[in-house]
Amino acid sequence: MTDSKRVPDLPPAPVLHCGIRVAPLTMDDHAALLDFEQRNADFFAKWVGPRPDGYLTEAGLTKAITSLLDEAARGQGWFGLVHDGPRIVGRVNLPMTLPRLPKLGYRICRSRTGRGLARHAARQAVALAETEMQIDTVLARALPGNDASRAVLLALGFTPLTRDIADFPAEGRTCFEATPATIARSEAP
Repeated sequence: MTDSKRVPDLPPAPVLHCGIRVAPLTMDDHAALLDFEQRNADFFAKWVGPRPDGYLTEAGLTKAITSLLDEAARGQGWFGLVHDGPRIVGRVNLPMTLPRLPKLGYRICRSRTGRGLARHAARQAVALAETEMQIDTVLARALPGNDASRAVLLALGFTPLTRDIADFPAEGRTCFEATPATIARSEAP
């Protein structure tokens, strides 16, 4: 299936490991994304919560991808995948919380955690957001006990949020913010 709603490509990304690349989500990714989500559902549920009923089915994922691509086409976010050859090993998203204020979200499959992929994917997605979506600040949240996610955010230059932002409730999480310039200067993984 070909997708005519494609968001702009990422700027050239440094290769972290042979074959690793970050690219925008397309409907062509459907089968590989369904495999990725199904293989990692239990692992992800601990940190991002269970997916909605039907999400892990062909129809449910098609509906979810269509919704994300529509959001991206309206300039309401950027949604990407981390590929290792033909296989998806992660996701990185920047949905808009408020105009020009995206919220960074990412997840890497259990078998590939601890290798710098989340930092690599987040850095590349933020670079796109800065140039394509013209944002000034990026927000993120981490659950208590998710030390790996907190470490990624801190390594990227995020700092704990010291102000309240409407439509970005903490919901028991630590909130962070960073500028794209800070993230771009963060040490490579």
